[in-house]
Amino acid sequence: RMNKEELEEAEEDFDKAIAIDDFAGAHRSKVMLMLMTERGAEAIPYTIERIKKSPQDPENWILMGDMIKRGGQADKAATYYEQALKSDPDNDYARRQLEEE
Repeated sequence: RMNKEELEEAEEDFDKAIAIDDFAGAHRSKVMLMLMTERGAEAIPYTIERIKKSPQDPENWILMGDMIKRGGQADKAATYYEQALKSDPDNDYARRQLEEE
């Protein structure tokens, strides 16, 4: 288990990667860190902003769908998985999430 100092260092590293190359994986990792550190209220608007900036990236749609689904709104989450499939029709994860409905 990571301590608070390690999590803060990890977030700094993600921010550096984002500043250098706007790396999608660093954005996703930052959102996961927000969720791990009880900052979920920050994660949703952050992900919405990512969707606005990179609507073609299916991972942003999937991440939002996962958060919404975990919040108990499976029907609403399905719309995010459907959007992910529009960008990436072969995305098995998004397809499986829709099949679980």
